[in-house]
Amino acid sequence: MLEFSGNLKEMNHLFRKNGNIEKDKFKKPFWLGDDPLKQIYENLNILYQSGKVVYAFLVQANEILFKRFPPFNCPANIIFSLDEFYKSNPMELQNISQELYSYKNEGDTPPEIKQITDSITDEMNRLFNIPIPLDITENKQVYFTTIMVHRNHLPKGKLISSLFPVVCDLNSTNTSIILPKKYWTKDFICFYNGPMNMY
Repeated sequence: MLEFSGNLKEMNHLFRKNGNIEKDKFKKPFWLGDDPLKQIYENLNILYQSGKVVYAFLVQANEILFKRFPPFNCPANIIFSLDEFYKSNPMELQNISQELYSYKNEGDTPPEIKQITDSITDEMNRLFNIPIPLDITENKQVYFTTIMVHRNHLPKGKLISSLFPVVCDLNSTNTSIILPKKYWTKDFICFYNGPMNMY
C-alpha cells in the first residue's frame, strides 16, 4: 500500500522547489468566456507562490475526461482537505464523495448540503471552496470545489484514479489546480495508474 503522507510531503517539496508557471502551460479552453472558472487562470501566480499540495477526491467530471479523445479540458467537482488525517488516509475522502454524489438529481437532499448537491446536478453551476458540514466528515474540515482538468497535467492524459494531488491556498484564493504530473512522485504515479483505481 502506498505511503500517502510521505509521498504528499515529497510532492510538496518538488512543487515548491521546481514549480514553474510558464513551463507548466495552463491553456484556457476556447469556450471559457465569462465563466467563473476564468479566475483559476487569474490566480495561478498565487497558487505557485504560496499554494500547498493536498490530496483531493473526484466527485464528478465530464465523461470525456476518462478518455483520450476528444482531447478537451473540462471542469470537474472535487473534495479536498488540509486536515492532517487525510495526509495519511486520503481514501477516506471516497465515502464523502459518494454520499454527496448520491443526491444528484434527487429531490430529498438535506438542506445543509443542498447548495453543493444542486451544483452536482447542474454541472454549469460553479462553486469554490464550500465547507462540507462536519457531521458528514466526522468533524474534519473538507471542502467542495470546482476545478479545470488540464489533460497535460495527468498521466496518460486522462482521469484514471479518483484520487490525485491538487494545489490550493485557502488564505489567498478560492481556486485550486491539479498538481502537474511532473511534480508527482513515481510511487504516486504508479498508484494512480493502477488497476484498482477505477472508481
